Amino acid sequence: MEFFSGGDWQPFLRLVRGKLVTKYRPEFEEPGNEVRSKLAAVARALKASLMTDVDDDPLNW
Repeated sequence: MEFFSGGDWQPFLRLVRGKLVTKYRPEFEEPGNEVRSKLAAVARALKASLMTDVDDDPLNW
């Protein structure tokens, strides 16, 4: 799945073994990052948790 931003299509989410995943990017550290905001919105809508890895604590975005 991709979304359109800033005149370009941005990679977003893919389904892998029943889970939505995306590749981590350093710009996710910026609270105002558009992709980070969209990931957080999707997680809220699905009542899901965002995590960097299986054993990590959920992210508080």
